[in-house]
Formats: sequence, C-alpha cells, structure tokens
Amino acid sequence: MSKFITRRIIQSLVLLLFISMLLYLILNLVPGGPFDLLRNSNPHITQSMIDRLNSLLDLDKPLLPGQYCPVTNGVQQACRLDPGRYLRWLWKVAHGDFGTSWTMKTGSKVLSLIQGRIGYTLLLMGLSTFLAIAIAVPIGIYSAIHQYSKTDYVVTAVAFFGQSMPTFWTGLMAISIFSVGLKLFPTGGVQVAGSPGDIIQVISRVLTFGHAYPQLAGKEVKIFLDGLHHVALPGLVLTFFNLAGWIRFTRSSMLEVMRQDYMRTARAKGLVERVVILKHGLRNGLIPLVTIFALTIPSLFGGALITESIFSWPGMGRMLIEAIDNSDWPVVQGILVITAFLVVFSNLFADVVYAIVDPRISYS
Repeated sequence: MSKFITRRIIQSLVLLLFISMLLYLILNLVPGGPFDLLRNSNPHITQSMIDRLNSLLDLDKPLLPGQYCPVTNGVQQACRLDPGRYLRWLWKVAHGDFGTSWTMKTGSKVLSLIQGRIGYTLLLMGLSTFLAIAIAVPIGIYSAIHQYSKTDYVVTAVAFFGQSMPTFWTGLMAISIFSVGLKLFPTGGVQVAGSPGDIIQVISRVLTFGHAYPQLAGKEVKIFLDGLHHVALPGLVLTFFNLAGWIRFTRSSMLEVMRQDYMRTARAKGLVERVVILKHGLRNGLIPLVTIFALTIPSLFGGALITESIFSWPGMGRMLIEAIDNSDWPVVQGILVITAFLVVFSNLFADVVYAIVDPRISYS
C-alpha cells in the first residue's frame, strides 16, 4: 500500500504541474487583458500608461523561458534571458503565494480573498451534500429492494426530473414560488439590513471562543438562525439536484449487488432479509458510491457557480464568475489550481478508501 500511495503521489504531482502550466498558458493567451476595460472607459489612458502597467505586473515578459528585450521610453534595451512568467508564478505558488488581485480588490492577496469566501461555499455545499446523501441512500436502497413497484417508478421519475432540470431553472422557479410568491425565504444574499454580522462570522466567533467579531456578543443565536434562513433556499435547490444523482447511483448499485451469488447464499442460510441487505449487500453496494463522494470533494470548495450567482451567495463559485468578468487572472488561476489539486487528491483518496472498504482490492 505504501508503495502504491508513493507512486500515486508522484504521478499526481506531475499531473498537477502539467495542469497548472496548461491553465496558465490558456488564461494568458486569451484575447483581452486586465486593462481593456480601463482603456475603453477612460479615453485619457494612453498606450504608454498601459505599457507601464504591464511592466509593473510582468505582463511584458515572455510566458516561458526565452529572450526578453525591455523597452524604456521607446528605446529598446539589451536583451537578456528571462525565466518566464509561468516559472516565476509557479515558484511563488510553491511557497503559498498565488499573487495579488488586479481588479476585483486591487493589491489584496488571492489567498486572502479565497479565505474570505470559502466558508460560505463550505456551508452551502456541505449542507446540500449531507442532506442529499442522507436522503438519497435510504431511498435508493428501498427503491432497489422494491424494484418495479409504484414507489420505484415514482422515485425513478423524480430522480430523472431532478437531474434533467438545470439548476438555473430550478433556482429561478424556487425564487419565484417561495420568495416572491409565498415570501417564505429571502431572494438572495446572506445578510439582512441592519444585521451586525452573518452566519460565517458567528461560526468564526464560536470557533475562536469569542475572540473574533466581539461586536456579535449576545446576538449569535439570532444571526445564526437568520443565516440558516438565507441558506435554506439555495441549499434546497442544490440538494434536489444532487439528490437525483445519488438516488440513481444507489439504486443501480444495490440492484447489481442483490443479484450476486453471495446474496442468494445468505438467504439460503436462513438469515433475516434485513441482515442480508444491511450486512452483506449495503457495504458492497456502497463501494461505487465512494467514487461519487470523492469527486464531490472539489465541488465543496469550488462552489456551485450558477446557484451562487442566482442567489447572490458570496462563495467561491460567484467569486470565480466575478474574477472572469473583471479579467482578474491571478484570482482565476488561484481558484482553478486549488480546484485541480482537490480533484487529483480526491481521486487518490478514492483509491485508498477502495482498499479499505473492499477486501477484494489489493495494491500490494
């Protein structure tokens, strides 16, 4: 097992290196730049000003190692070998520095911006994923046991409907019905007018034993309940979308397990059906779901782009959209690289868990 994990870690590092280079090159080769909006909105901006800004951000240097011939006051200087913007950026990333924001919050560290948004995404995605798994697994098992029953047909129809409907449509319908029509939930955001904080600040205060956000003292419960009121609608939309997929996977996996010989052998021994399902069928039936769960880990950090945008939820997904709209490449690169790392890590995590859950798998 240790040799397998070591080999996979090395492969993962090589893969991450390739992904980071590909992402960096794509983002830096697309048309447009961080100063296009500035140039279009202000006619007094000259090309020399843009050149100075490009020099300040190293955008005038080559992407990869090569010759760099700087130009000062219109005069070309002596050329020299430059390591390239990618290697310079990669060196900083290896030391935990993803650069600074260009346009969203000029001068702020990218990691600081991510830290300010990741709590909201973890709350939204974690809540919806937990609810989806807690509801879908029992329903999927019940549907598999009662295959071709009326309940099975209803569950299958609902699962197909939930997975077929895009989240932007279900989100807008949820706002129209529950927010505008019934006025049960807010239309979006995370904080009501006049509130001194939000649910993430309350959680931070609790985790730091009251040292963080002292202005929230005595108001924690009220603000926390208000935060749950705001997260309920986007959380239910994402839960409904994820629920459909988990039900289908659980049902199909259990149906395959129930046809195996060892299940018939367990019944032939006279074991109670409940014991056969839970002890012999459930553990093997949940093995394929390990992959599905592992692949949801990146989404817990990356966020749901469409849902967060519709409900004005200040998470990672919405920040990625804002960074793309503002041509803030360091923020986009930081989010994408972290997400790529989580995807690679989650696959490695799934392989290791396979060996623990399924005794038939051996990496020796």
